[in-house]
This record gives sequence, C-alpha cells and structure tokens, in this order.
Amino acid sequence: MKTITPYLFGSLSFGTNTLGNNILGTNVLSTEHRRLLGAAFLVMCSMLCSVYSAAEMTLYRYTDDQGIQVIDHAIPPELVKNGYEVIDINGRVVRVVAPARTAEEIKAEAERKRIATDFERLKKRYASVADLESAKERKLESIDTAIAILESNIHSISKRKDELMSLAANQERAGRKVSQDILNKLETAKAEMEVAESSLNARRQEYQDVVEKFEAEVAIFEKGKALLGSTN
Repeated sequence: MKTITPYLFGSLSFGTNTLGNNILGTNVLSTEHRRLLGAAFLVMCSMLCSVYSAAEMTLYRYTDDQGIQVIDHAIPPELVKNGYEVIDINGRVVRVVAPARTAEEIKAEAERKRIATDFERLKKRYASVADLESAKERKLESIDTAIAILESNIHSISKRKDELMSLAANQERAGRKVSQDILNKLETAKAEMEVAESSLNARRQEYQDVVEKFEAEVAIFEKGKALLGSTN
C-alpha cells in the first residue's frame, strides 16, 4: 500500500507489516487505532500544507505616502507607480519593480533618442562640426550669388520701367495717346518685377532657413557627441 512521506512519518503505512504490527504484534488494527492513525494523517497533511504555503508566501516592500517603508502582502494601487520590492518569507529580495517614469522623464528619453538618431544621420555626411560650418558657408555663398543676381535684375527692370514711364509722359505732354507698344512694355516690366521681387524674397528666406538649419545641426552634432561619447 501507499507510504506517507518517509522523512516525516518514518515507515508508517497501511496493510500487512504496518505500524499496527509493531505496536500490537498483530496484523489487525482496532477501530480506535485506525481512527487515531487517520487523525494523525490529517494533522500531518495540514502541517505539510502550512509549510509549503509559508515557503510560497509573497511579500511586498514599498514606501507609503508618509515616506515610511512598509512590508505587507499587498500594495495600495495608488502607490504601485512609486516602485516596490518583492520579497520572500525570509526577507530575500525576489524582484525589484522600478518606479513608473514621469511625463518629464518620458519626454527627456524621447528627446535623447531623437538626438541620437539625428546625430547618426549627420555623421554619415559630416565628420566634424568644422565640416558642418564649411558646408553652411558654401550654401550661403551660393544663395548670396543668387540674391545679388536678382537684385541686379530688379535694378535693371526698375530702370527700364522708369524709362518707359518717361516716354509715356512725353507722349501725353505732347497731346498724344500713349502708344500700345509702350503700354505693352510697361506691363511686361511690371510682371517681370513681380517675379523678380518674389524670387528675391524667397532667396532671402532660404538664406535664413539655411542659417537656422545648420545652427540646429551643429547643436545636434555637439549634443550627440556628448550623449554617445564620440571623439569626432
């Protein structure tokens, strides 16, 4: 028959050659002895379950809203975000749960990731801040040249427009109707002036955008070097 946990109960078993044999010298247990053995079995099982339950007990160590460290079998839900430790019945730390990150920490982490990503992108094009500065100067020189050309064109258009206006005024003073040719040329000059001025404004805005773009990239490059420990 089945033997019950030898290290707790020795050679206790049921059937022939049982504890009844050792005690009574007979193979037959009395009803009273059977009742006692059954009760002892239940007590031992209860003790065994208690031992296992104690071994598996989980406790939590956390800090309450008064700043006091507490050990309990549960954590108030509103304090979970502050972090806690899971410990066993012997006080050993089983697991550490870090505090939940704040909105500021999450934002800062996102910013660090953005800087790291942008820095890696810039490193593929520029070896150093000096390279960035050189690229900026080349780009601005190109825009400066375009601006100078547009300003010269605007000056020429303005001068031509003034000459046409003078011719038209002379015709009117002479009592003649302004010729259609002069009127057409004035309309053309006006349209050219609008296009040239619009292009000039766009180039000036581009110049400012380039300055701001490279300033931002220099800042990212320097922050990226500090963040990732680059020696470039």
